[in-house]
Amino acid sequence: MLAAYCNQTATHQALTGSNNRDEPVYGPEHPIQCRKRRKTQEILTADRRRVTTEVLYHLTAPVTELPEGLCIQGVSQLAGGTVEACNDHRIAMAAAVAAGGCRGNVVVRGSECVNKSYPDFWRDLDGLKGAEA
Repeated sequence: MLAAYCNQTATHQALTGSNNRDEPVYGPEHPIQCRKRRKTQEILTADRRRVTTEVLYHLTAPVTELPEGLCIQGVSQLAGGTVEACNDHRIAMAAAVAAGGCRGNVVVRGSECVNKSYPDFWRDLDGLKGAEA
């Protein structure tokens, strides 16, 4: 499941176009390309839900994936663990924020993917340590 999501992310990047710095490349739209992008985005959204379920599972959250979304039972603290970002900045940042509620460490593999949307994310998150809620 995780490998399929990573492959879908790569497919999405191939369809939308990107340069070697993983930045979008814009060009004239064609109706067929637009339909492909919409369909790819629908696939990515469903896969992102599956990957989010896996991330929460690896952090020991009691989570169940349902057709309409996720069912997450509240717990006082998560254990922590290792998660795969799959080149998705949203997944990497969500796991990093979840680390604040974990007893142990959280390792986010592929964490550099946040640079495409929020290059200072790790610095800013580190600056929140010890901040009052």
